[in-house]
Amino acid sequence: MNIQRTTLVIALAAATSLTASACSQGSGEDQASGPTKTAHLSHSFDVTDQRAVAGWSDRIFVGTVEAKTGSKSRVKDLPAGQWKVRVKETIKGPQLQVQTVSQTGGKDADGTVILMDGDPILVKGKTYIFAGRYDPRTDTVVVVSKYGDVPVSDVADTKVNAMKASAKNPKAVHKPAI
Repeated sequence: MNIQRTTLVIALAAATSLTASACSQGSGEDQASGPTKTAHLSHSFDVTDQRAVAGWSDRIFVGTVEAKTGSKSRVKDLPAGQWKVRVKETIKGPQLQVQTVSQTGGKDADGTVILMDGDPILVKGKTYIFAGRYDPRTDTVVVVSKYGDVPVSDVADTKVNAMKASAKNPKAVHKPAI
């Protein structure tokens, strides 16, 4: 498997290209300050279609970020943060109390913040709907950037109900191995 293919499979398992470009983004509470770059992916399915995200994902759950547990990436120059998440409700996949998620993006070696498709870095204490694919080699769920880590207020949030409906009626999508 060549490095570009590996990059794409690891980053989203459905991506077809990767480019990075400098941008000027404000630094909110959930983003580190300093220089920021945004990496863009081209996907083999419509990530803005929640039913397609539900079809691609093998794990969907609502959880609260407890801590950052690491920053490992198998792709050079593309950071990925690992986060311990306390699961509040499982929508799809095994019932777990804690799950580690891997979010592509974070600080690179020179301190530049890289955001995948503008997806803000996860914030400790915030609750999200997580949607992604489980990677048994790392025991993490690799979330879909921007559309697989959606902030919510709690499990009764209307976004959670919409994802539940999408998970019950998902769209079939191609699922290459992670």
